Amino acid sequence: MRVAAIQFRPRLYDLAANRRRIAELAEGAFREGAVLAVLPEMATSGYCLHDRADALQVAEPVPGPTTELLGEICRRHGTVAVVGLPEADQMSGALFNALAVVGPQGLIGKYRKLHSYVSEPLWAMDGNLGPVVLDTPVGRIGLLDCMDVEYPELGRTLQLLGAELIAFAANWPSQPLPSPVWWATARDLGLPLVAANRVGSERGVTFWGGSAVFAADGALLGALGPADEGVLFADVAPEPGRSAEVPDPEQYLPFSLSTHLFDPHESLRLYGRKVLPAGGSLELHAIPFRGDLAALADSLGGRSGLVLLPESAFGMPGEASEFGAAELAELTGLCRRTDLHIAAGVVERTAAGPQPALVLVGPQGLLARHVEAPAGKPTFAMVGPLRVALAFGREILRPETSRLAALGAADVLLIADAGRELAPAGPPSRGSAAAEGDFFLPKVRAMLDDLFVLYASCEVPCAAIAPTFDSHGRLDAQGVSATLDTGACLDGAPNPVRYKYHMQKRRPETYQLLWQRRSGAALPRSDS
Repeated sequence: MRVAAIQFRPRLYDLAANRRRIAELAEGAFREGAVLAVLPEMATSGYCLHDRADALQVAEPVPGPTTELLGEICRRHGTVAVVGLPEADQMSGALFNALAVVGPQGLIGKYRKLHSYVSEPLWAMDGNLGPVVLDTPVGRIGLLDCMDVEYPELGRTLQLLGAELIAFAANWPSQPLPSPVWWATARDLGLPLVAANRVGSERGVTFWGGSAVFAADGALLGALGPADEGVLFADVAPEPGRSAEVPDPEQYLPFSLSTHLFDPHESLRLYGRKVLPAGGSLELHAIPFRGDLAALADSLGGRSGLVLLPESAFGMPGEASEFGAAELAELTGLCRRTDLHIAAGVVERTAAGPQPALVLVGPQGLLARHVEAPAGKPTFAMVGPLRVALAFGREILRPETSRLAALGAADVLLIADAGRELAPAGPPSRGSAAAEGDFFLPKVRAMLDDLFVLYASCEVPCAAIAPTFDSHGRLDAQGVSATLDTGACLDGAPNPVRYKYHMQKRRPETYQLLWQRRSGAALPRSDS
C-alpha cells in the first residue's frame, strides 16, 4: 500500500495556520494515492512550550477540532491519518503529548506518549493508556511518539499486540537524519515504519527533518532532507502475523526491574554485593586477529588493558584448532607476561562436539565463559574498574541482548563477531542526511543502552563506540583502541555508562505483556 510521511514547519501557538497546513498536505497526499498519512509530533502547536500555562493555549480535546478536520478529509478519500498534538483531557484537566488516528468514520483511537523528553514533564503527564495498536481500514497500526522509539521493549509489545505497521511521529532535533534508531526499530521488529519529523527552529532548537519510510527488513525506501517541507511517498507491505515471532517471554522478566532509579554506586552494591566496581579508566582494544596463540603475542604490540578478539580468533567449528585446558593455560600465561586481559572466540572441545564460546582470560586465569543461549542473555565479569558483558555478534541482531547487558549494569559490551550480518548498512538513500556507517547495529545498541561497545570482527571493521548520538564511533579494519573512564562524573556531568539515563526513564509497567505471555493466556487487543 502507498503511505506518506508528511514533513513541515509548524508555527508555535498558531493553531489555525497549522491546521490549514495539515489539511493542505494531507489532502495532497491522499490525492496522490496514499492510503495512510503520518504527520509529525505536536503538529498543531509547535513543540517548545515553557510550562502548563503555555500548553493550555494550544491544547485541545481528542476528539476535537483537529480530528474533525482530518476526519472529513479521510471520509472523502477513504484513508487514515496519524497526527500529533497536545491533548487536554476533558475529565481530569491533565495535558498529554498525544497521537490521534483518524479514518473515514472519524476518530479511531489515540495514544499518549509514554516516554517524555526533557521539556515535556514541564507541562504534560506521561501517557496513561499503555502501548496502543489500532485496527484501521489499512491494517493494524502500532504507534510510537518520538522518544518512545528509543525503548525497544515498547516496540516488542506493539509487535505482540499484532501491529502490522509502525506509525512514528517525531520532533527530532540535533543530528543528521533519518536516525539509525528508526532504521533499527523497523529491522528489529520486521515491520514497516513510517517516520514523520518536522523541520524549522523554535526557541533555539533546530529540528532536522529526515522523515523516512523503512521496509520490514530495514531497507530505507526514501527520506526527505533536513529543511524540506512536503510529502514523502513509498509503497510498503504490512506484515500480518509478525507477532507470532516474538521471542521466548522468559527473557523479559528482568525487564520489569528499574535497576537505575538510584545511584548505581549505592543501589548495586547494597548488602555487601559487589555487582559494580568503583570505577576508573581502562584502555580497550579490538583487533581483527585470526591465527594461533603463538602468533597472538606479536599482534598485541605492547598494548595494556583489555583486548577483544573476534569469534573466529582461534578457529571455527570443524577446524583443527579446538580450545581446551592446555590452550587456556597458554593464554593465561600470555596474559601474565603482558598484564593484559584478553576476550576471544574459541572452539571448545565438548562431549557433544565442537562448540563456539567466548572466553575472558586474565593473569589470574579464566574469568568468564559465554556460550550462546536461547534467551540471549550476555555473560558478565569484572575487569579492573569495569563491569563487562560478553556476547556474540549474532546475538546483537536482537535488541534484548544489549538491553539485558544494560539492566545488568555493564559498562562495556564486548561483541565478538564472525560474519557480515552486522556490517554497516549503506550508503543511505538519496535525500538522507545520515552518513554511511551510521546504520550500524552496535552503534544503536550503544546509544539506547548507555553502553560503551567494543566490537571485533575479521569481516567487518572493528569499532569502539561511546553512547552518544553524534558519532558512529571509530570503525577501522585494522583495529581500534579507546580509553573508557567510568568515574562518577565526566566534565561535570554524571557518566552515562554508569548512570544509564535511558534505563532511568523506562516505563517497565507498560511492558508486562512481554512476560505475561508465558502463562499462555489470550492476549488483549489494544484498541483504544
